[in-house]
Amino acid sequence: VSQSRYRASVLLEALDSTNALLQEAGIMALGEIGAIDVLDCLLPFAQPKDWIIRKHLAEGLGNLGEVRSQTALKTLGSDSNPHVAEALQQSLQHLENSIEETIP
Repeated sequence: VSQSRYRASVLLEALDSTNALLQEAGIMALGEIGAIDVLDCLLPFAQPKDWIIRKHLAEGLGNLGEVRSQTALKTLGSDSNPHVAEALQQSLQHLENSIEETIP
């Protein structure tokens, strides 16, 4: 098993935790390592009542640098919490810039 797959599997375990801090850390770390293959595992975190988890999800999706994550962010739409809404906008802008840079 490659090291990146091992990291992702450990982080996926954190998502299954009942501890919100572990979930937040897992979401952020999966975004940081660019684990685009786990995007579907992250999407359920768009609905939690805890705005911090939604904010970290928006940031994590923005770090993935993939068109699929941009689509997911747009699907999340706007959030009533200003911190989450700002994270969504920043992540979308970051992704748009990243995608433009990869287009020749």
